[in-house]
Amino acid sequence: MLVLGKEIEQTQAGEVDVVVLPAGDQCAADARGVRHAEAPFSQALRALPTSVRAQPSTLAGRLREYGLAHAEDPSPSARTGGRYGERPSIVKQATFVVRFRAVSGVGACASTRPSAARGEREQEPDGDRDRPDPHRDGHPRAPDRIVGADVRVTPSVEVYAAEARRWLEANARRKAEARAETVWGEGSDSTAVFHNLSDAEEAELLDALREWQRRKYDAGYGAIAWPTELGGAGLSRAYERAFAREEAAFETPRSHEVLGVTVGLVAPTVRAYGTHEQQARFCPMLLRSDALACQLFSEPGAGSDLASLATRAVRDGDEWVITGQKVWTSGARHCAWGELIARTDLDVPKHKGMTAFLVPLDLPGVEIRPIRQMSGGSSFNEVFLSEVRVPDTLRLGDVGEGWKVALTTLGFERAASGGGGGGGRVGGSWTQLLGLAEHLARTDDPRVRQDLARSFIGYRLLVLNAQRAQALARSGTPGAEGSIGKLFWTEHMREVSGVASRLLGPRLAADTGEWGTFAWTEHLLGAPGYRIAGGSDEVQRNIIGERVLGLPGEPRVDRDVTFREQLRS
Repeated sequence: MLVLGKEIEQTQAGEVDVVVLPAGDQCAADARGVRHAEAPFSQALRALPTSVRAQPSTLAGRLREYGLAHAEDPSPSARTGGRYGERPSIVKQATFVVRFRAVSGVGACASTRPSAARGEREQEPDGDRDRPDPHRDGHPRAPDRIVGADVRVTPSVEVYAAEARRWLEANARRKAEARAETVWGEGSDSTAVFHNLSDAEEAELLDALREWQRRKYDAGYGAIAWPTELGGAGLSRAYERAFAREEAAFETPRSHEVLGVTVGLVAPTVRAYGTHEQQARFCPMLLRSDALACQLFSEPGAGSDLASLATRAVRDGDEWVITGQKVWTSGARHCAWGELIARTDLDVPKHKGMTAFLVPLDLPGVEIRPIRQMSGGSSFNEVFLSEVRVPDTLRLGDVGEGWKVALTTLGFERAASGGGGGGGRVGGSWTQLLGLAEHLARTDDPRVRQDLARSFIGYRLLVLNAQRAQALARSGTPGAEGSIGKLFWTEHMREVSGVASRLLGPRLAADTGEWGTFAWTEHLLGAPGYRIAGGSDEVQRNIIGERVLGLPGEPRVDRDVTFREQLRS
């Protein structure tokens, strides 16, 4: 925790970490969600709940050592009604944020308090009058006095999880007691990689899922790791993971890739490239699922080579006129918005002439057609745009920056895909595979045991890599780690399909109606599509080779050729 460039950490049980931010350090303050307040330091200490109050004498003393506080030394017993150690400790590690506004000193800002304006000085405690200034000899001077503070206490992860558990118990039904082994015949036996629901079933699922997302968001659990100014809780990924673990023990609506794209891909891209007005408008709306969004990226002639897209956007005053076709768009018919990449300049190389937009899908000229899959569902759609007029205020990022925006979104997608389906549900888990082997009484077969062990090891590897990739993605622009996870997941699904096929043999295609058997056909038919979704395996290997391993790039003869010249060739 920064204290004018120094660190103060108190990590013993019952104590708190302290953050002291100079008044001029607005960026750092905003990054930590620090809010302004007019309360003296000693008053701020008294404002803390008695059950979480730190030892004020120790805290104030530590601050004085750095010349940062001239506050009274309140007695723990006077503030808490007894010895601190006798109070029940509900916080093992908390964050105690104090924002000081100083009257003088290098880097301090002027106070607006009347007493400060008159030049009055607070009396320093006698013991501090002759104390050497630790910031002399060329170091920044500490503020001469403290005139304001803001205090925020963040509970420990354990306390947060307990609070989340209480909220979940009040808003959802707890699942039956979890068992180590798979219970054959209980629950859904779906192993579908993509949703294979009817239109009515899918609409019903999305309604339930959006209602659950709104309830979580309104309670502070829908955007835990997002900054407070964008509608989040301003907490770390550790709190997000803690809530996810608690939520997994309750019956909640099945996930859907559309919500995953909205919350996990489009919203963070708006956060990365949107203007302040766009962030304020779209981020809370998307995070709460008040509106759903999709990616309008791939085209009939631009799949793995996305930079070859041909959808045009021509500027007309304060508007852009967009014409073109997009394909393989997940959930487009359920969405109100689309993140679209279009070509705005033909006379530069193909990677440099694109621009990103947020397009309302109810505009005149937008037509959406579902694509029927061989597995029975219609997860994907074609989107046709015919002279669709979009205001420049909905441009995402600078003109010509579309490739950077697209790579950011794809990075979020690959980070999520490495954990299973871009935020959506991917069936055919290792647990389901184990249940099948147990039901068929094949777990004593050495070859089957080897297959199961190999599948489990692969599953654990992809989970651990996904956690790392998602943590890096949430902390900023995602990197190439997501490509590694995407390959892990594709290979895992291929492995699961192979083991299930060997276990069932010809019965894989025979629909006897038996629970948990014929359902594996859904997985076998859907798994091949996953190696293409979100960027093919070959593209992921190129990314890993070039950006992670530093290998020479693939030969590209069109790197310096304008897109107009490519159209002629």
